[in-house]
This record gives sequence, structure tokens and C-alpha cells, in this order.
Amino acid sequence: MQPPSLKLRAVKNGKCVPIRMIFVSLNVIFDTMVTARELRNKLIDSLMAIDDQDYLKALQKMIQSSNVEHIKIPLTEAQKLMLMMSDDDIKNKRVIDQETLAQRELEWLSKE
Repeated sequence: MQPPSLKLRAVKNGKCVPIRMIFVSLNVIFDTMVTARELRNKLIDSLMAIDDQDYLKALQKMIQSSNVEHIKIPLTEAQKLMLMMSDDDIKNKRVIDQETLAQRELEWLSKE
């Protein structure tokens, strides 16, 4: 006996369609618009914004327990340039502590 299916519906282009159709449409759009590199970079950007240590540990555990092949991903020229610039900033002591950065960020945000 097959479990009962949910009959969820949504409105798309003025018509009532099954939710599953929406997800299929989104997957097709998502797959065609984003390369693996772009997706990886978006995920990295999202991760950089997360401060919750428990959440990050859970993500790390999930990734470590996955069956993903561990391959070296070559850096883009832009990434290499950013790393070189960061190294130069550190070497020439163009750095600030986290507290100062947070204070400057609040000042900047209050100006908008």
C-alpha cells in the first residue's frame, strides 16, 4: 500500500498547480543558472556570515560524514590576487582587531 500523497497546491501564473511542479521548475532554473563554482562561492559567502558555533560544528560534521570526493579545487586568479593582497596587508601591519572592526561597521551602518 502506497502512503497517501500530500495535495499541496500553489498559484503559478494565475493557475493552481501542485507544489511538486513548482519545485521541479525551480530545480531546472537553479541547475541551469548556477555552476558548481558559483554555488560553492555562494555557500562560502553564506558560511562567512554565520556566527553560531554549534550550527557551524553541525555543518562541519555533516560535510565530514558525507561521501563527497575530496579533490583540490584550483583557485581563480581573483582569489589568488585577494590572498596575495591579504598577505601583503598582514606583512605591512594593515590590520585591525575584531572589536575595532565591529565599531567601525556600526558607525558606517548608522550613516545610511
